[in-house]
Amino acid sequence: MNLKELEKQFACPDGERRAMPFWAWNGELEEAELLRQIDVMKEMGFGGFYMHSRTGLGTEYLGEEWFRLIDKCAEYGTAIGMEPWLYDEDRWPSGSAGGLVTKEEAYRSLYLVMEKQTPEDRAKQIQEGTEKRAPEEGEKQTPEDRAKQIQEGTEKRAPEEGEKQTPEDRAKQIQEGTEKRAPEEGEKQTPEDRAKQIQEGTEKRAPE
Repeated sequence: MNLKELEKQFACPDGERRAMPFWAWNGELEEAELLRQIDVMKEMGFGGFYMHSRTGLGTEYLGEEWFRLIDKCAEYGTAIGMEPWLYDEDRWPSGSAGGLVTKEEAYRSLYLVMEKQTPEDRAKQIQEGTEKRAPEEGEKQTPEDRAKQIQEGTEKRAPEEGEKQTPEDRAKQIQEGTEKRAPEEGEKQTPEDRAKQIQEGTEKRAPE
């Protein structure tokens, strides 16, 4: 495009380069009224329009009449030199089809909840079948086995970040079956033996 053509387009742009408003559709839609409004937008100098469902729409969204009117407006707009566009949603955010998708609970958003629990709480949840923790990859334990491990202090769960304990606290946790530290591979000590070693200062395991 040379300079003269650019000047001509700037002075009198074609429909492709003119403003195109969001055309709010609400109430009960009528074909004659919609076509009249297209004529008004053409007279005002717009190059096209975006058919956009908004709050208050009386005609069924995505229904047969809705699509019939979409087709009529698109055909009429094109015939008079305008660009018809269709907004891809009923209001926003996109993806819910005006609430039709999320009407069924199975298609609604999921979310995560973080909470702190004591070993006793977790053992109880496992026994009751209400635990919210995701199983580890390859885990084949039954809920009863996991609950027993937690109570006996033999669970292989990693320690929590920032965990600080005195030897006395750890000995007590082991005896009570509430220790949060993972046992070492091949470890065959009983909780009582480990508790005794900690109290006597003879434990062979590296501190955290």
